Amino acid sequence: QYALSVWYGYERIDPEYFTRFGNRRHTHLYQTIGQGIFQDNVSFSRPSGVNSVSIEKNTFPAQLPSPYTPDDMIVSELFKDGTEPVEVSQRFAQLPAPSNLKVETSGNQVQISWDPISTPNYYDNDWLMSNYQSLFRNNNYLENFIAELRDKNSSILGNYGYNIYIENNDNTEFVAFTRENQYTGSRAKFANKTIVVRSAYAKFDDNMSEAIQTKYETEELDAILNISNEETITIDSIYEEPTNPVSVFLDNNDVTEEATITKTIYDEEENTVPEIDTTELQTYTIRYQIEYSGLQATLTRKVHIVE
Repeated sequence: QYALSVWYGYERIDPEYFTRFGNRRHTHLYQTIGQGIFQDNVSFSRPSGVNSVSIEKNTFPAQLPSPYTPDDMIVSELFKDGTEPVEVSQRFAQLPAPSNLKVETSGNQVQISWDPISTPNYYDNDWLMSNYQSLFRNNNYLENFIAELRDKNSSILGNYGYNIYIENNDNTEFVAFTRENQYTGSRAKFANKTIVVRSAYAKFDDNMSEAIQTKYETEELDAILNISNEETITIDSIYEEPTNPVSVFLDNNDVTEEATITKTIYDEEENTVPEIDTTELQTYTIRYQIEYSGLQATLTRKVHIVE
């Protein structure tokens, strides 16, 4: 069996001696010679001192895959003893965590912010140019290669940014992905819950960063009755519920319109009833359950039907 190589060019390397016809002619020459020499498709036995190593595609120098590298981005290559790659590729490695998570209140909104991470290498054009520069003599080829590499990364990973979650007891809820290092949301959604932020890619969750988190705690609701705690009316009279029986405040801001107020009427035996019946002697309890921004409050008043 044979190993064949072809040199197509001039006898010396000099700016005055170079082909103007591209690099396909040596391919045709190789094929012509090879067709006369290679008769069988023979597999060679691997010689001693040569090892097969799994590496990540498109790494230069060749690098080992990270624990999160997708299977279709891993190939096997042969290396002479002592030349095997030892560095692990960072393209799919776990992202670093953001830092300095802050939560501030602005009216009915919360503003969440954090210090961003550095641009990942495979999204940093300067790093890509520097890393792959030695592979190319022609800058156009280099730029085209990097553009294709970035497109490939984008198709697998998507943009890099941050995933935001809220945790309440044992429940974790995904809120949003953002490219920015800040996010604004409703106060009601985040109140008295743990806010979690992780560095992440839009399409690839396996290598998300460790979490940074903080508990967003708000003050208690200040709910008040706009009417007396007790009212007495005579039998067979008409009972009319005031239009706005309850007002709700948070941090001295009137949030009544945004609050959820549920009214329940109970008779003397603590049974719920649809309305106050003034045709019988009875004492009713009206309970107002108020909820806003994850906070709750309860108000009650009595209505006595007398003779």
